[in-house]
Amino acid sequence: MISRDNIIKNLPTFLSGFFLLSCFYLNNLSISIFFILLYTLIFFKESIIKTFTLNWLTILPILFFLFTGLSYFYSDNTVEFLSVLERRLLWIISPFFLPVFIKKINFNLFKQIFYWIIFSSFVYNFISSYFIDMYGGLYSYLGSAFTHPMHPTYVSVYINIAIILLFVELISGKRKNLFFLPIFILFIIIASSKLAISLLIFNILFCFIFLISKSWISVKNILTTGFFFTATIYLVFQNPIVSSKFIEAKNSIEIPVEKSAFDPSYHPSSSNQRLIAWKTSIEIIKQNSLIGVGSGDYLDGMVSQYKQNGNIYLQKKRLDSHQQFLQTFAELGIIPLLILLTIFLTLVVISVKNKSLLLFMFASNFFLFGITESFLERQAGLIFFLLFLYLLTDKKVLNDN
Repeated sequence: MISRDNIIKNLPTFLSGFFLLSCFYLNNLSISIFFILLYTLIFFKESIIKTFTLNWLTILPILFFLFTGLSYFYSDNTVEFLSVLERRLLWIISPFFLPVFIKKINFNLFKQIFYWIIFSSFVYNFISSYFIDMYGGLYSYLGSAFTHPMHPTYVSVYINIAIILLFVELISGKRKNLFFLPIFILFIIIASSKLAISLLIFNILFCFIFLISKSWISVKNILTTGFFFTATIYLVFQNPIVSSKFIEAKNSIEIPVEKSAFDPSYHPSSSNQRLIAWKTSIEIIKQNSLIGVGSGDYLDGMVSQYKQNGNIYLQKKRLDSHQQFLQTFAELGIIPLLILLTIFLTLVVISVKNKSLLLFMFASNFFLFGITESFLERQAGLIFFLLFLYLLTDKKVLNDN
């Protein structure tokens, strides 16, 4: 029975749902951040002072933000610098209030909210693509053109995390039904993101290896895992949009970037755009590998380098590195890059120490995500990453998962 006391007790969990919704629908600083921060300051003010602890996962995000701030002194484009600084405010805010706020979250209820947010978001986009979108209709939905501002790759990565959560629930006996699992796998394939589909295959294989290592192999586990793996492979290559993307990526690797980069009429594929952006980022890094070119001047530097190299399309598009680690290196230098890598290393160490499959898979998925996307440069990526970083390293959650 729903009572006033239960609503108040679970209010932090419901607020975290608004936090997650902002990953799907907002591109700027989310209003949900304000509500969660305000709620924490009002109700847990003393807890923030008493429970804040210095550890790697509170120190490193603050340092990352401070290095962004220091780049002001060697950035010429102040407007761009302030824009970057605003996007990264959560780096310095979250270590103080998120760990305290998360202690009040009902993790089981949070997971259910997460699953239903994903489910409802895809239903919404399916309906809007079919009935509202005048350009391409349903075909555009199948071709990764989600309703603005949802980014198919980002949402697909979220779904991969949800699938991992479901898997951990299933093997621990906390969940008996498979309602969401096949639906979420189908959602990833519909979204047509090469990265997300690759992560899905990696996750299924890794979970199967995990079952073997724990001697939890049974006829049921083998059949279930085998079915989902076979069905995923079949659906991937039966979908002409998805299979053509993988073929295009393979061709992009085989065709030297230099042959197409200098052709003014050339419209590079998404895979080729990444290859060109990565090469350009390396050229920027060579200019100043110690402290980078600065948060304000990084994007201007990329555009200038595109122009110099004859990449007219990417120059007009003002494409960033599309690789988190290269972008951090080019923008801020070697030390912030090491800070970022240390955050991932810390997550892996904590996961191994606590035998947390959930945390290990989260760290692995987002590290691989960072290889093909600058995911921390969007609020959609940063909010989700920091929320789950502190959520999955909470002692209560670690002990239960």
